[in-house]
Amino acid sequence: LRGVENAVVNNVIINNNVKTLKDRHRWGQISLWIEGGSGEYEIHDNNIYGGPHKGISISGDFDSCNVYDNLIMHNESYVNGYGFSVSGNNINIHNNEVNPISGRGAHITGTNIDFHHNSLNLKLAQVIEHDGGQTNYHLIFIPVHGIKLENSGSMNNRIYSNTVIATQPSADYAPPTPLNIDAEGSNANNLIYDNEFTAITYAGTSGGTAGYGVFDTYAPGIYVMQCSSSNPASIYDNHFKSNDRAIHMDGFSC
Repeated sequence: LRGVENAVVNNVIINNNVKTLKDRHRWGQISLWIEGGSGEYEIHDNNIYGGPHKGISISGDFDSCNVYDNLIMHNESYVNGYGFSVSGNNINIHNNEVNPISGRGAHITGTNIDFHHNSLNLKLAQVIEHDGGQTNYHLIFIPVHGIKLENSGSMNNRIYSNTVIATQPSADYAPPTPLNIDAEGSNANNLIYDNEFTAITYAGTSGGTAGYGVFDTYAPGIYVMQCSSSNPASIYDNHFKSNDRAIHMDGFSC
C-alpha cells in the first residue's frame, strides 16, 4: 500500500517463499509494506510465514495506526531484516508475536510510537551481506537485535511490557542484543520500561567473529551504542538477563 489514506489490512495470510534477493535495499524484500500512509489504519490478525528480509514495514504520518494480533515468522537470510521496521509517526504496535525461523525483531526509527505487550523470540547465526551493489555477496555472522532504536528520528517513543528473547545458537560468536539503542536526536525522550530482555549465546568465548560493524565482543541484555544525544532514552523497571554481560556501552554512550 503506497500513499494510501485510511486503510484496513486484516486476516491476510502471506506465504513468502522468496529465498534470494538481488539487493536488500530495493523493492520486493518486504512481505507487508505500508509506505507513506496517512489517516487512520488498522493492521491486525495477519500471518506472515517466510521471507528473507522484512516482515511488516510501516512508514507515514498517521492520525492513528493500530497494529495488533499479527504473527510474523520470517526467515531472514540477508543482513538488516526485521519482523517490524517502523519509520512512521503515531503508531501503536501491540499484542503481536514475532517468532522467526531466523531473524531480528523490531527496528524503530520513527516518532511517537507505542510498542508494547509484544512477544519476540529471536534467533540468528549467518546471513548474506552484499557490499558494493549487487555483486559482492558473502556470508557473515551478525548480532540478532530484539528491539533497536536508531537514527535521529527515533524520538518520543514508548517501549513497554514486551518480552524479548534473543538467542545466538551458533558456536561462532555473534552477539544477541535484545535491547539496542542508537538514537541520535538531542533529548530523544524515548521511554523504555516494564520489559523482559534476555540474551543467550552458545559461543564458547566472546569476541572476534561477528564480522559486521563493532558487534563482536558481548551478549548483553542492553547495549547502548555511540549515542551523540544528551538523552537517548530513559530506561527503568526492566529485567535484563544474559549468560554473558548484563550491560555494554560503546563510544560516546550517554
